[in-house]
Amino acid sequence: MNFKLGKILGIDIYINYSWIIIFLLVMWTFFSYLNTLNIAATTGLKLASSFIYSILFFASLLLHELSHSYVAKKNNIEIKNITLFLFGGVANIEREPDNPKVELSMAIAGPLMSVTLGFIYLGISYLIHQEIFNLTFFNLGIINIFLAVFNLIPGFPLDGGRVLRAIIWLYSKNIKKATIIASRIGVAFGLFLIFTGLFIMFTTQDIISGLWLALVIGPLLIQLATMSEYRIKEEGSWLDAPVSKICSFTLRTIPEDTTLEEAINNYFSKDLHVIYPVLSNNGEIDYFISLDDIIKIDKDKWATLRVKDVAKQITPELTIYTDEPIRNLQSIFRERGIKRVFVKKRFEEKIVGIVVDYDLERYLRIQSNIYEGRRNNK
Repeated sequence: MNFKLGKILGIDIYINYSWIIIFLLVMWTFFSYLNTLNIAATTGLKLASSFIYSILFFASLLLHELSHSYVAKKNNIEIKNITLFLFGGVANIEREPDNPKVELSMAIAGPLMSVTLGFIYLGISYLIHQEIFNLTFFNLGIINIFLAVFNLIPGFPLDGGRVLRAIIWLYSKNIKKATIIASRIGVAFGLFLIFTGLFIMFTTQDIISGLWLALVIGPLLIQLATMSEYRIKEEGSWLDAPVSKICSFTLRTIPEDTTLEEAINNYFSKDLHVIYPVLSNNGEIDYFISLDDIIKIDKDKWATLRVKDVAKQITPELTIYTDEPIRNLQSIFRERGIKRVFVKKRFEEKIVGIVVDYDLERYLRIQSNIYEGRRNNK
């Protein structure tokens, strides 16, 4: 279960109840560390310092995720929310980046934020002469720099894995191939962490760190990397399906000699569509008219102007063939900034349908829900 903490940069921030466990664990670990040192401080002061350490540690994780989200929003990628939970923070991103350069800038933003915070904390520790708080900020600085370095390990879905994926994607022009390679490196790194954890457990007295690596971090990384590879393969099959799968072949047209007033009263007002193909007197569909086109015209002219007088031509940029893959349609919507595309049947070169951005969004959402359902019921 999650509860809402607030909103930053227009993004809802949630905390999962499991986060309380790790918050207390981090606080207890730092408190135990302070107790091993010969410093002049009361138990209350050590507890206060440990509380500050834990709060700032998770604030740093939140800022790390917010840096990713800020770059994403700058590139018109919506961030639904950020949730802090047992293993840190995760941003709920609406969609993957459109190109590798955006992916690269998003991925590198998090480690850069962590490094920046690390040096800020180290600077604060240098300025504070109170020993216990000096140690608090010094350790915060070290842990943030360590997290930046750890996250840059080239194993997906770590930030370093995303950087690697972006580079492979940039040169191969194939996001599927890039994701599979980066995910498999992520699996290999997860196995390395498991064996490292086992080694620590059996060769040192630091059993907790060994267990954490061998039973939590390593397996989690393997699971996330495997899921990423499986999902990109699944999404590939979704996007390879033909446009005809989501196209509406029920075309409601407006005759070209219809007046604008009749178009408003008999079509736009009744069907609640915002765009219509225009049917010419010879039965062809080469033009379209939108509600925006009409309302820009002086209402006094609606009774005399006809649809053919203001209709716009259906250019090749506004069309797609029924047998083209849905990924081509996705690219058209994103790159051309349009919301509707007219569908042609190959060789006949006739408009046979229309598809809107919502049709694509609904299709991908349904496929994603099916995927999640299958995965959760395994």
